[in-house]
Amino acid sequence: MRSDLLPLISEPHEDLAAEYKTWLDLRREKDNATLAKACIALVIHGGGFLVLGFDEDGDSLNSVAKPAEIGEITQDGINSIIRRYADPPFHCQSKATKQQF
Repeated sequence: MRSDLLPLISEPHEDLAAEYKTWLDLRREKDNATLAKACIALVIHGGGFLVLGFDEDGDSLNSVAKPAEIGEITQDGINSIIRRYADPPFHCQSKATKQQF
């Protein structure tokens, strides 16, 4: 696991450079729009991280296991969604981990 991801998942908190969302099913347009909106907000800020697999419980964020029905989320898939929703489009880099906390 990359060391730059550790603080994002071990001590999750939203700020202008970190957005947390539950698992998104990118076969659904609504989830595509959610992903694009979060990425657009991050790029307007100057960059940051979108972290998937967290649910909000009051003031805290808790990691949740990826449901079996959620397909693989790839960098190419994310950038394809950005090209559909953002004008001008921008590039997103994906860093994935399978480790759960």
